[in-house]
Amino acid sequence: MKLSDVLIIIGVLGVAAGLAALLGDGWASQALLPLAGGGVAGFVGERIKDRRKRAAADL
Repeated sequence: MKLSDVLIIIGVLGVAAGLAALLGDGWASQALLPLAGGGVAGFVGERIKDRRKRAAADL
């Protein structure tokens, strides 16, 4: 499993944890960190994948 895949999985889990905190009578501040962390991890994972695809296409 590559780093980009791990980051995307962490992103999905983080967003799911944030949504669970919001839907489970949690405070918005409790959900902010998992949502933000999940969003950033997913974004970075996708950027790594895109960069690898472009590098492979250049060869």
